[in-house]
Amino acid sequence: MKYRLKIRALTLAVLLGGLSLTGLPVKAHAGPCQALLCMYGRLTGGGQQAACRPSIQQFFGIVIFTPFFNPILTAEARQQFLQKCTGAMMNEEWVNAIIATYGSLMTDPDPS
Repeated sequence: MKYRLKIRALTLAVLLGGLSLTGLPVKAHAGPCQALLCMYGRLTGGGQQAACRPSIQQFFGIVIFTPFFNPILTAEARQQFLQKCTGAMMNEEWVNAIIATYGSLMTDPDPS
């Protein structure tokens, strides 16, 4: 099991690494794949890297009001966002764990 997670992490890191080789700033790629990697890092106690701030802000910026805060729809929208990453299917456990922990929160519990 741990071997499979390492392979998946390596695959996702290679995918993200390839994005940064385009010569564009990493901030320009703050999207679902970077958010998936950064949120998983946060979930597993990896801390928050400065490069992850835009992705984490983007993740927590997905908030649904109907007309009041709706945690269920917020979690679903955040899950759909993460699933736009091509590596999300391989890392479905990551997506589920991230959504279970952070999906229905209205704001980032650690905005530092």
